[in-house]
Amino acid sequence: QVRNLARQFGLPVADKPDSQVICFVPRGSYADVVARFHPEALQPGPILDTAGRVLGQHHGIARYTIGQRRGLGPALGRDSARESSGGRADGQPKFVVAIDAQRNAVIVGEERDLLCDELTASEVNWIAIESLDAPRGVTARVRHASRDVAATVCPGGSVGEITVQFAEPQRAPSPGQAVTLYDGDRVLGGGTITQIKTPARPCASPPHLKETRSSVSLHSGGQTR
Repeated sequence: QVRNLARQFGLPVADKPDSQVICFVPRGSYADVVARFHPEALQPGPILDTAGRVLGQHHGIARYTIGQRRGLGPALGRDSARESSGGRADGQPKFVVAIDAQRNAVIVGEERDLLCDELTASEVNWIAIESLDAPRGVTARVRHASRDVAATVCPGGSVGEITVQFAEPQRAPSPGQAVTLYDGDRVLGGGTITQIKTPARPCASPPHLKETRSSVSLHSGGQTR
């Protein structure tokens, strides 16, 4: 329908292919754009494990994203033959679990460190309801390509803030991404993720990891339905 209207009004983009990537970035190189506006994000810094130990050196936090596995080998001092294993250390594959912009650090851990059972979002925009005054059962989505999952949304501690508790842990939601809430096929609203909480477990992540999971993320994802 939108394309038909575009043709009707003679818009030159009526038949332009759809794009869900950063089509406005010259040559598709987001690193060039980051280098222009935030050159500090391409400065080398430490790669840490979840206990704060230095494992290697990265070449700019803008080159990494939460959940990333491939490409960590060389940065962790692993040879290229082992890089495809995701930078294994201590026999376990490693993933980027946090990006700490304040310390210019990339934190790596095990895949379970990516799991999230609760998040906080701010700048909430309600569409189908006026406001949220009490906990409510919803389905939630944190990536446009992921499936909806059962969750409970609660009013947050500040105006325009909510807490979303997932019925089952979700993998690698990140600060800066959007969380969208649904009631069936109806969009209730959504907000910007500001903080992540990991499930309680005997070897839970130390406090500094929880802090870094809420740091600025340079890679965010929008929501579509």
